[in-house]
Amino acid sequence: MKKVLISIVILGILFQVAFAGVSKKQDEKNRLFLKKLDENILSTIDMLTTFNKSANNIPNFVKGVNKYKTFLMEMTIESSKIRDGIIKSEEMNKDEREFQIRELILSIKSDEEFPDEKVTKKKDKQNREYLEKVSQNLHLFLNKIRGKMMKQEKEILSKEEISDIYFAYHSRNFLYSILLDYLKINDLLSRKNRDYLANVVFSLENQGAFTKLKNERIGEKGNRK
Repeated sequence: MKKVLISIVILGILFQVAFAGVSKKQDEKNRLFLKKLDENILSTIDMLTTFNKSANNIPNFVKGVNKYKTFLMEMTIESSKIRDGIIKSEEMNKDEREFQIRELILSIKSDEEFPDEKVTKKKDKQNREYLEKVSQNLHLFLNKIRGKMMKQEKEILSKEEISDIYFAYHSRNFLYSILLDYLKINDLLSRKNRDYLANVVFSLENQGAFTKLKNERIGEKGNRK
C-alpha cells in the first residue's frame, strides 16, 4: 500500500512538471521579446513609409508605379498585422503568450506546417548557431540589395518604367528585414519557439529565398544539422 502511494505521488509530481507551462522567467523574456519585436517592426514600417513617400513623387506615366504603390501598401499591412498580434498578447496569460509568439513566427511562412518536436540542448545550440550565421549573411546581403535598389531608382525616370528586378529587390528587402526583426532577438525565445523560427528560416533557405537573383548564394550557407 505504501509503495502504491509513493508511486501515485511520484506520478503526480511528474505530471505537474510535464504540464507546468511557461516559467515566470521565460514569460519575462517573452514579454521583452514582444516589446523589442514591436520596436523592430515599427522600424520596418518606417522604412516602408519612406519608400512610399518616394513613390508618391514618381509621375503616373511611369509604367508599374501603381503596382509599386500597391506592393508597398500590402507590405505595410502585413507588418501591421504582426503589430496587432503583439498588442493582443498583452492581455494573454503566460501560456497563451508563448503560443502567440509561435503564431507570429509561423506567420512568416503560413503555407507550411512544422512538426512539434522535443528540443534538446544540443539541438538548441545548433539552432542558435544556424540563426546567427543566417543573420550575419542577411545583414551583408541587405546592404548589397539596397545599393542595387538605389542604382535602379536613378533609372526609373529615364526609362519611364519600374523594372521587374526592382520589384524583386524590394521583395527580398522586405523579407530579409522582417526576418532580421525576429533573428536579432531570438536569444529571448524559448527553445521550442527558437526551433520553430529555425524551421521557418531553414525552409525559406531550401526554397531559394537566400539566393541572389542570378542563383548565387548570399554567402556561406547556414549549417543546420
